[in-house]
Amino acid sequence: MKWFNLKHKMGMVLLVAVSGLAMLASACTPAEIQQLEGLLQNVDTANGKITITTKDGKTVTVNISTDSQVKASGANSSVFTLEPGTTVKIEEKDGVAKVVDERVAKVEGSITQAQGNQVTIKPESGAEVTINVTDQTRIKLESDQAGTLAELKAGAKVEAKYDPQTMNAIRISVNTREKAEIEGNITEVSGNNVTIQTKSGLRATVIVDNNTSIRLLQRNEAGELSDLKTGLRVHAKFNPASNAAFEIKVQQDGEDRSGRDGGQAEKDRAKEKEEREKGKLGASRETQAEGVITSVSGNNVTIQTGKGDVTFTVDPNATRIQVKGVAGTLADLKSGVRVNARIDSNEMATVVQVQVTGNAR
Repeated sequence: MKWFNLKHKMGMVLLVAVSGLAMLASACTPAEIQQLEGLLQNVDTANGKITITTKDGKTVTVNISTDSQVKASGANSSVFTLEPGTTVKIEEKDGVAKVVDERVAKVEGSITQAQGNQVTIKPESGAEVTINVTDQTRIKLESDQAGTLAELKAGAKVEAKYDPQTMNAIRISVNTREKAEIEGNITEVSGNNVTIQTKSGLRATVIVDNNTSIRLLQRNEAGELSDLKTGLRVHAKFNPASNAAFEIKVQQDGEDRSGRDGGQAEKDRAKEKEEREKGKLGASRETQAEGVITSVSGNNVTIQTGKGDVTFTVDPNATRIQVKGVAGTLADLKSGVRVNARIDSNEMATVVQVQVTGNAR
């Protein structure tokens, strides 16, 4: 009997120990990876976030980091080439994307036929590809001007991104190459290689060559490679395939033309804005642009107008944003929204009026 009781007690102790280990293991189990799929609405590389709309209509925003693996139909790609309007599958854990697979294909060649809303493209090698042009297709001409279906003529050299399942074109660039964008601070300049890092930690190294346009916005003059120094804040457009920079705009260069320090120049710009609001400066110092927002990257907003893309900067402390006559915020400026903007000579928006609100396209 004593032996039985001892065995019974030992069994109970063992059972409790096993149960405790099971509970501990359960508590320490890492969060499971979630599978998401939907339409890519916005890519905010400045803040390291991407937003999608799922099939059930939910809007989901996840973080993206330098460790996130980005693919295009299974092949390695870059966050800077993600195209709003494409379908993506995301493996997400703890709010951070581990894998982003964009359902997209690309063809580059000459248009052999354009009939109805269908365009046939013949690449240098391989079979012809026929894609559908929809009301969601973005057509880009040279100098980033917006184009129309009527301008897609036989013989034109084009580069197109499309959905390989539906064959619907997402973007068609005529006589121009795909452009990726990054805004951040220069962390390294090595020869003609310039590394830029966003505030969220995403990085890209672009190559400056004889075709790169460098603009010093604070001085309102052209710049050169020697003006690109560590710490400066820049906005760059580049070829994601070769990393060759098309354009680099220096948003803060530390000093103005007369050699005053950046702090004094900042005070001068603030005074200029104040005078403008009081009507002391002529309206000729501003331009007006109206169109649909295609991307929002940090404080930079790009809209598609009838004459091409226009990018301007929104200053939360100075830009007046109006939504149906009521004061708005930067969060009201989303892809697909039509706006009317007044922009000063430094490409800073003084007033942004939201004309139509709706779902991002």
